[in-house]
Amino acid sequence: MKTSMFVSLVMTVVLFRSAAAQGDFVQVGSQAYDVPVDARSVAMGESSVALRGNQNALMFNPAGLGGIRGAHVSYSLRRFDWTTFLDKAKYLQVSGVVETPYVNAGFSYNRLKLGEVIVSTPQFPEGTGTAEIFDYMLALGFGKRLGDNWDVGIGLKTYDICLEKLSGDVPVLETTKPFLVDLGFIYSSEIANDQPLFTHSFSVGAAIQNLGGKLKSENSSFSGREESETSLPQYVRVGFTFTIGVSAETGESLQTFSVLASGEYRTFLNGSDGQSHQKDFWGFGLEMKAMEIVSVRLSGFVNPYSSVYGTKGVPALRYGFGISLPFQKLGTSLPITIQIDYAGIPPQISNSYIGSQEPKTMHAFSMSVAYENEIF
Repeated sequence: MKTSMFVSLVMTVVLFRSAAAQGDFVQVGSQAYDVPVDARSVAMGESSVALRGNQNALMFNPAGLGGIRGAHVSYSLRRFDWTTFLDKAKYLQVSGVVETPYVNAGFSYNRLKLGEVIVSTPQFPEGTGTAEIFDYMLALGFGKRLGDNWDVGIGLKTYDICLEKLSGDVPVLETTKPFLVDLGFIYSSEIANDQPLFTHSFSVGAAIQNLGGKLKSENSSFSGREESETSLPQYVRVGFTFTIGVSAETGESLQTFSVLASGEYRTFLNGSDGQSHQKDFWGFGLEMKAMEIVSVRLSGFVNPYSSVYGTKGVPALRYGFGISLPFQKLGTSLPITIQIDYAGIPPQISNSYIGSQEPKTMHAFSMSVAYENEIF
């Protein structure tokens, strides 16, 4: 189904309005560079900056790649269809990590697809043509363990927005992609205790993201040619994790039960004076895991502005679950783990914002495969 003329206009404004036209306005909240896609991160309130061994670490902190063993690949889909006129809008992510003797190397490709839109003008309200709009982030990263407690990492990224003509007469969008750098660290440690039945550990992490240039664009539309530069948000993330679990009998046996709590604060350094009260994000997550197979997750996520994801300053509920199959611990010789995750994002938006349409829960799904032996 083609998106309506109204949605075409809204999405063009949301994604492609320039910094030149709006001062030093920084776009946040719905682009491929700042919306996590994997279901576990979504269900944990996007609080993963201090999470070691995270195959999707390039969205949060490249140092999280340092705890990976072997090789991991994953595919994730996050819907953006909180109402029917966005039924084709979705985020996609493909990521992978491989352990080497020197560093762990990872990649991530995130994409927001808005589907087919009708391009119209006041002279031709029925449309002059159709186009597909999407934006994407491509990231390469490296993480390394230093000593017993420290992980450090660096990520190299680029970002672009695209408008591809499908039919008729549509504007031409030409861009010059920025090159960006992320830096981060994680400190982690076991907590000594006098109860050998239980294990305790914690970690703290921090990262700074999107250091680098701006996205430059030239838009040739029906009204003429416009040039612009768009500032990407330079995020600072800090957070923690705390884990308690029942000790496994051996390294090859299943852990009976564990609980992971996580928290993260995120803000951005650049932006206009008008955004000074719209910079602070908070996320808190809780994950309970039984026999390393079944996971249940619950979280809260706080936006600094009101949107479909929540009212400003009010924690928005998210939830999810996961199924993991660690074959080597289930009696086979295969060092492979298959993980399937789901997350639900109930809309927090009122009907007054979208008229008579009833908002609906958005969904995220992920599937990953891990080969957990050394490759090199």
